[in-house]
This record gives sequence, C-alpha cells and structure tokens, in this order.
Amino acid sequence: MSTPALYLGATILFWGWQTGHWPVAVALTLALEGARATSRRWDFSVSDYTRAADLCTVIVVAAGVVLYVVFGNPAAIKLWFQWLAVMLLPLALMQAYGSAGDIEAGRETAIDDVVGSVIERGRMTDTPTPHLQTVYTLVKLLGTSVHWASPAPRAVA
Repeated sequence: MSTPALYLGATILFWGWQTGHWPVAVALTLALEGARATSRRWDFSVSDYTRAADLCTVIVVAAGVVLYVVFGNPAAIKLWFQWLAVMLLPLALMQAYGSAGDIEAGRETAIDDVVGSVIERGRMTDTPTPHLQTVYTLVKLLGTSVHWASPAPRAVA
C-alpha cells in the first residue's frame, strides 16, 4: 500500500511553507517524488535497511542532544519535531528507490518462525501492509503543527 502520487510531495511543500524552509522542502520533494519518475531501483537487503534505521536513530538522538544544548527545553522539543522527518530521510529514500515495495524491519528468524511477520500475515488475510511514506507524511504534518503552536526559538545565551 503506497501513498498516492504527489501526496508526500504536497505534504513536504506544506511543511516548507509553514516553517519557512522552502529550499529544504523543494529538495526533499524532488528527491522523494523523483522516485516515481524513474524506473531505476536498488535491491536493498534487510541488513541495509537495518543499518539505515540505526543511522536514523543516531541522527535523531544526536540532533535531540544538540538542540537541547543550544536552544533549551521547550524550543528544542519544537525544533526536534519540526526536523524529525528530515532526520528519517534515509529510510524514506531507501523505500522510495528500493526494489521492495515495503520495508520489513530486520527480524530474527526465530521470531519469524514463532510470531510470523506483519507482511506475511497481511498477505494471508489480504490486509494491506503499512507503507513508510504514510508514516513519513504524518511525521511531516506533526512537525508542521508543532511550528504553529509556539513562536520561533532563540538560542540560549
């Protein structure tokens, strides 16, 4: 189950308009929506997705620490949510340009045998598999709504 054409791009442009980060929004939109315009795909393995998820985790945590140190508590939380989707961009790009339609989290085979995967169960029950771009869109909208909630942050002196 993927997002409709230009839906993610429109959400990113809306984020850029509301936060004032137009250059970033246009670049992200071109990068993510550009995947629909090209047939070039890469075959990423589960370990590649796991490494990208680990990279995103490090980026998210490091950005949180840096924002807290520079801007202080309320402003850091606001900025962290505003930029969260940008921090998760490696995963979104991997899904957009990957040959697999959906991302399966790196799972242990023992867990797979006992519990089964969401994708396998979805196929058995004809339930659509969650698509990362939908989650990415929601994170972008959350970042936009946080921007509306408070004034612009200032660095702690």
